[in-house]
Amino acid sequence: MKLRFLFLSILLGITLGLKSQILPPEFLCVENDTLNWTPTLNPCGPFQSYTVYFSNDINGPYSVLGTVTDPTETSFYHQNANSANNQWFYYLVSEHNCPGQVQITSDTLDNRDPEFPEMDAVSVSGNAIELFWTPSVSPETSAYIIFRNVNGNFIPIDTVAPETVSYYLDSAANPNQGSEEYTILSLDECGNTSIFNTATQASIFMEATANPCTRTAELVWNEYQNWQEGIAGHEIMVSIDGATPQPFDTIPGNQTSFNYENLEDGFDYCFTINALRGNGIHSAASNEVCLSASVIRPNNDFFVRSVSFTEDDQIEIIYEWETDAEINNVEIFSQDEGASAVSNSTFPPAFPLSPIDTFLVTNHNGNTNPVTFYMETTDDCDTISRTNYGTTIHLSIQVDDQGFRNLSWTPFDFGYGREQVEYRLYKRNISQETVIAQLDENTLEYTDSTAVENLFDFESCYYIAAIGILDLPDDNSIYTRSRSNTVCAASEPLLHFPNAFAPNGKNTVFKPALAFQNAIAEYDLAIYDRWGKRIYNGSDPSDGWRGILPNGKQAQQGVYVYKVRVITTDGNTIEQS
Repeated sequence: MKLRFLFLSILLGITLGLKSQILPPEFLCVENDTLNWTPTLNPCGPFQSYTVYFSNDINGPYSVLGTVTDPTETSFYHQNANSANNQWFYYLVSEHNCPGQVQITSDTLDNRDPEFPEMDAVSVSGNAIELFWTPSVSPETSAYIIFRNVNGNFIPIDTVAPETVSYYLDSAANPNQGSEEYTILSLDECGNTSIFNTATQASIFMEATANPCTRTAELVWNEYQNWQEGIAGHEIMVSIDGATPQPFDTIPGNQTSFNYENLEDGFDYCFTINALRGNGIHSAASNEVCLSASVIRPNNDFFVRSVSFTEDDQIEIIYEWETDAEINNVEIFSQDEGASAVSNSTFPPAFPLSPIDTFLVTNHNGNTNPVTFYMETTDDCDTISRTNYGTTIHLSIQVDDQGFRNLSWTPFDFGYGREQVEYRLYKRNISQETVIAQLDENTLEYTDSTAVENLFDFESCYYIAAIGILDLPDDNSIYTRSRSNTVCAASEPLLHFPNAFAPNGKNTVFKPALAFQNAIAEYDLAIYDRWGKRIYNGSDPSDGWRGILPNGKQAQQGVYVYKVRVITTDGNTIEQS
């Protein structure tokens, strides 16, 4: 404890600031009821004595305990001072024959050991530990003893002086391997030390683990202990690729973990935690932990841009994906109309990934109904990325009894927004392939009547191509073209026989007027007289009966019956009479 008393001898007309001072001895400490000091030189006049004052109350009143007349004496024993374990307070003055001088008192000390200092913070600085404390309230403190916990035992690592020092750098610490724990004792000139401060403080030891799948750095640390005001919060400091650390976030003081998200592959990250003391003054930094992010690149931009039939009746899926995605499996799913999706194909990716790739589906039912496809990839974190769906355009055809070819198709459907879609209907026959119609997206049927006009156009094939623009989720748009299955139609032969003919007139041959003659594979025309006798048989549709009987004579005018039997190129049988 510290208290100074001032005895003044005032001379009228002389201000206090002009007077000399009588300095007390330097009161060092009290050890085993013995007061110890160092003499002080006072040249103003001859030495008379040292006077020792004491009290059991720091605020007094103080009484004279004794005097020491030997100027070289440096101690005084207080007899029976601790007989009742009393606490005593002392101060010293020097008595010199210096009339009119100001007499200064020494520090006021007690007979107790010095108080330990209050620890402010234990903070990591690089590979060392910084200790901060508030000096002891005991004026007899002459130095501080620094203790560090080594294998469970507190070992003194250094003694620092003077007593005003409140900082220490422990360069022998190893804060990057674990938390370092400390306490500080006060020491006086007599060798007395403060009691052991059990409210030890330890550095924050942080560990960081990068999760390549979640792209996070998982930070964990020990909670800072023994701040009277508690922890106001934790400040997360981050440095990226060697840049100056910047505050990233502040989290509650009772939280000892944090997930830093969205690590970028190949970037270097360094993290530090600052515990903020509740008094708003002090803080304690953790060790710095650095890691190089190696994350599994997800297949985020993954979509189907086209599902289209090829010339040889395969289905071609054109898709885009991220070329740096770290995937290990690709799976194609197909779904027939009204059924559930099933796995169609599975294959490993071929590296390096092409930004636009294709897959040919050979096992499908696309010729009988529309089929929906989508794709999935699996990466090394078992994360599944799925595309949009794409549905084939299913084209069907019917030929009516007039030979008109009625085509209809299912709409273009890709699971994304679309714009500027049009349909182009292609027709292919023996000689050429042409676009016979361009239709808007609301038109899903068309009748081809040109076949009837062209009597030799008995067989043609058709397909639809949908052409448009897909609007992707990333606000980009792409051109796409999807082709339907191909359908073919062979028109059946159309035969029209006259109801009369005149061998010697204008209509001299009884034969049919034909459409789509090329569709005839076999032809049999039979003529019968009124008694059912067969009088003519022909196998060439371009030839006919000229009214000649089997005996070579001209048939008489009368009623005759014909029967025709045609087998078409696609195996159908047509009979007419």
